[in-house]
Amino acid sequence: MTSLLTNPYLRSWSRRFHLIKILSVLHGRWKLWRGIDYEESFWNALQQCVRPGDVVWDVGANVGHYSTRLASVVGESGKVAVFEPFPATAEILKKAIAGFPNIHLFNFGLGDEDKKHDVPVDGQSETNSLVRHAGGRASSGALVSIQVRCGDAVLNEHPDIAPNIIKIDVEGYEEEVLTGLSKTLQGRDLRGIFIEVHFGILEQKGQRHAPLRICDLLVRNGFKVTWTDYSHIQAIAAR
Repeated sequence: MTSLLTNPYLRSWSRRFHLIKILSVLHGRWKLWRGIDYEESFWNALQQCVRPGDVVWDVGANVGHYSTRLASVVGESGKVAVFEPFPATAEILKKAIAGFPNIHLFNFGLGDEDKKHDVPVDGQSETNSLVRHAGGRASSGALVSIQVRCGDAVLNEHPDIAPNIIKIDVEGYEEEVLTGLSKTLQGRDLRGIFIEVHFGILEQKGQRHAPLRICDLLVRNGFKVTWTDYSHIQAIAAR
């Protein structure tokens, strides 16, 4: 069942026939029966790849659930660069990481080019998405200006944070983030990339086959790609 849920073509077919929700529920119940928590399995895979002294990028840090845990793993000699574009969420994040001097906050997102987005936001939500909000209206009707930077350009400006590990959770903006990291992906010290793939959001924005392109891009750059579950990619350098 996991192979069905992670195959872009089969997912599209099953979604058109309204089977994807049924399969996802069944898969979730199977994992519950097996005592598997998909977030924890993703974290375990990520944690096993991180070493003391590493530089880790947390792209789409949100309120810091992974950031603070990663900071403890890399230790005082390591760094965690966190990227969070939404101002209100970044304020929450600042408080969460206040006791971690090895975490460096960048109040912008990563994408395929430098640009700004004016997006509606819902003040009641801790999770924001450039994709989800791009064509909609927030309940408050408020707009916020969001800065997005090309990841390669950021690394050119901050060569001291060349990543060993990259974690990406950007709610449907995965492909744009990786496209903007085309040079960074070739870095000899980059060992692993961990991505949450939001199939539903990608399909809504017309990128039904983005998961397949993401896997192909990673393989072309010398990574071995596996799925820790039906929505998380683990890509380990095989070069």
